Amino acid sequence: MTVPGPVLLTRPRLHARLDPDVPRIAVLSAPSGSGKTSLVRCWVAPRPPGTVIWATLETDHVRRASFWQTVLTNAGRLGVLPATEAAGLVGDVDRASDVPELVAGALRGRGPLVLVVDAHERLRDDSAAVDADLVRLVQLCPDLKVVVTTRTSTGLASPGRTLRGEVELLTAADLAFTEDETRELLTTFADPAVAASAADLHAATDGFPLAVRAGILSLSRAATAPARPTGGRWSPRTCGSSSAPARPTTSFSRPAYRRTSTPTSRSS
Repeated sequence: MTVPGPVLLTRPRLHARLDPDVPRIAVLSAPSGSGKTSLVRCWVAPRPPGTVIWATLETDHVRRASFWQTVLTNAGRLGVLPATEAAGLVGDVDRASDVPELVAGALRGRGPLVLVVDAHERLRDDSAAVDADLVRLVQLCPDLKVVVTTRTSTGLASPGRTLRGEVELLTAADLAFTEDETRELLTTFADPAVAASAADLHAATDGFPLAVRAGILSLSRAATAPARPTGGRWSPRTCGSSSAPARPTTSFSRPAYRRTSTPTSRSS
């Protein structure tokens, strides 16, 4: 399965939360920059072609029928369904009295499949109807797993469903990098000279993925830039130190990494 975009780190502890066949629905609910899409992209990457339907909602207020037409179109495009069959089903959605049964009828018997719904929050007013469809779909299609990413809360991951074990819920706290993961990122993707900064970087960012990646970029630049006096502090805005840059000073400025749940542009 190939989904465009960078994958920075394989995260076995979170893959283990997504791997089990039960529960059949997993929801990643966290603010922009938490690494939801990157995690799911990395998780589905080893799967064979024709086993993953990836549906990213590109606009706000996606209607229920449009959502299912997108799912079926992408099922044809990604080889889960024959293209001609998928095209015919897209035309049937508006006329169908039972959309989950229509979709399940097409997917049953095709082996283990994954449906990824990326940017679920864009459903807006139709989210409850689509959530009900998804719950019914996994009941009708026993080999299907549904993984949803959203920036907002959703009834799909209600406390009742999570407590009953019907839905696996991953939140921002789960998606945050551990100190070991931060160190692995630095070791794998940054200048080797900055790997010793992992503990300070993790403490400054609370492991928030977007902030960690920004810090790695700044640390790497600091390791190769000419030395600059910074008054004894290191921060992403002043990447240097009064000593040689081979090993940057690691005193971080926490306010530089303030989180927000209402970003101006989409980031996973």
